[in-house]
Amino acid sequence: MKERREPSRNLVARIVRGITGWLFALAGALFLSVVIEWAGLTFLWPDQGSARSAHVLERDLAYLGVERGQPAADPGSAPALAAVIFGRLYRGVMVDTGLEAVLRGLSGFSSLVADYLEACLNTVQTFLVRVAITLTALPILVLFALWGALEGMVRRDLRRFGGDIERGMVYHWLKHFAGALVIMPVVLYLAWPGAVNPAWVFIPFALALAVNVMAITATFTKYV
Repeated sequence: MKERREPSRNLVARIVRGITGWLFALAGALFLSVVIEWAGLTFLWPDQGSARSAHVLERDLAYLGVERGQPAADPGSAPALAAVIFGRLYRGVMVDTGLEAVLRGLSGFSSLVADYLEACLNTVQTFLVRVAITLTALPILVLFALWGALEGMVRRDLRRFGGDIERGMVYHWLKHFAGALVIMPVVLYLAWPGAVNPAWVFIPFALALAVNVMAITATFTKYV
């Protein structure tokens, strides 16, 4: 009985560690986004104030096809789904916890404090918009990875039937990059200080992931 329980426990532990790791990564990306915005507000764009972060938020909302406080034009589209996710995330993180009310209250002390807190609110909203967009963009990474795996399986069969040399070292070297190609576009997109089209971030990494998975599958050996 003990041998049967061990695999299930290991699986649960891996899932918990994965979820915890992603939560810490998201919290770190949010903290980095606020720090970058405040540093820019202090040293790089002090003349723009919180208006810059508001402009970035409007640009990111435009990628969802919505305006602030307005529903999406096409309720059945992926951007509309991302807009719904954003609304629920913002309500749960900022409104239901009372954090938004606290920040609004603190902004009444001085105009300087108000500018920084307004920039913080805009940055948090932009971050949640990008989290929502990321959730709808992850299937793209999955589809490209599946395409790479299928192509790699074909190349692996051709290699085996052709009697080519099996290179286990290449397989072990490549497999370490697969996770990074999934994490890097997410962290880069979430922490980027300016407005950016998500397609410019996720499509190149999806192509790189497909090539990586194809190479991993093609060089996989049963005995390594």
